[in-house]
Amino acid sequence: MARMAVRRALRQCLGLHRRSAYILGVELPNDIDTKLYEEALEYEFQSVDPDGPGKRACPEFHYFIDERGKSRYRRKEPFESYSIGMSITEHQRLIGIGTPKHPITDVFRNIAEAVIEVRPTRRHLQAAALIARGFHLSDHIADELIAHNIACLSIAFRGNRPLKAALGMLEALAAAEASITPKRRDDAETPPLEEMSGYGEAKEWGLVLVRDLKDWSEGALPWSDVDQGILLLGGPGTGKTIFAKALARSCGATFVECSLSKTQALGHLGDMLKGINKAFSEARSNTPAILFLDEFDGVGNRETLSRHAPEYATQVITGLLELMDGSEKRDGVVIVAACNRL
Repeated sequence: MARMAVRRALRQCLGLHRRSAYILGVELPNDIDTKLYEEALEYEFQSVDPDGPGKRACPEFHYFIDERGKSRYRRKEPFESYSIGMSITEHQRLIGIGTPKHPITDVFRNIAEAVIEVRPTRRHLQAAALIARGFHLSDHIADELIAHNIACLSIAFRGNRPLKAALGMLEALAAAEASITPKRRDDAETPPLEEMSGYGEAKEWGLVLVRDLKDWSEGALPWSDVDQGILLLGGPGTGKTIFAKALARSCGATFVECSLSKTQALGHLGDMLKGINKAFSEARSNTPAILFLDEFDGVGNRETLSRHAPEYATQVITGLLELMDGSEKRDGVVIVAACNRL
């Protein structure tokens, strides 16, 4: 997909890749697939070597987020780059990479000989699926799938997974990513906890937390004196998520949600732990925060683990406990966990 999209975009500046020096701007659809597009661009620009046989004609890539100088002998990660002036001075083949979150600057646009937009199309996706996996995708399905980044499509279609299973995997990946996205502080659709009714002891606890978090934020109360977590028990539809959102609004706190069952849908142990770590990291970076761990009973119990992948479950439990009560501080992060079974 990436190579097809790059080749189509390069038709806007025919012959540029045959030159020994060029400055090109490339606008990509997202930050996730930058490495894939880099490889596609390198392939296209090395297919015709302007310096003759035996010469390396690989372009240098410049990202637009960190303008501090980096060592030229260290491999640069995405969005780490030299200043524009230094990049132009040192590299005669330069490609500036822009994304919606990190757009190409006006300075670079004025210098670049061309700026092209790389966007995979439905036809690119259909061709790639047919070549790589033997799937004939209908226009309707292809139109739905084209909204996903290439990295997720790669995971979904990995191995010999049937088309129906691949589509299900894409839904699970999207849900898992959405479940660990921090929510805005001012959730106007959710009333504050003070206006809620029917929560009994949970509401009483929450109102005390509202006062304590305010005192902590003002330096009047040490974090060790703030109640740092609660477990909500109740069947589906009893309002556990709404309670957590209302609590966050009353506290003036960031609401971060992590569904453990949806995070497990990522499949690989490393991916699941990465998802949980991301939720804790988002909460620590946006204090005060209410970190809502939904479907908490899904994480398991080390004393009653089944024979099915006990090592996996043990590592998940251990990793979660380390984040909740380990050596790394979580000042300003209150955990609200919810489950159906105690």
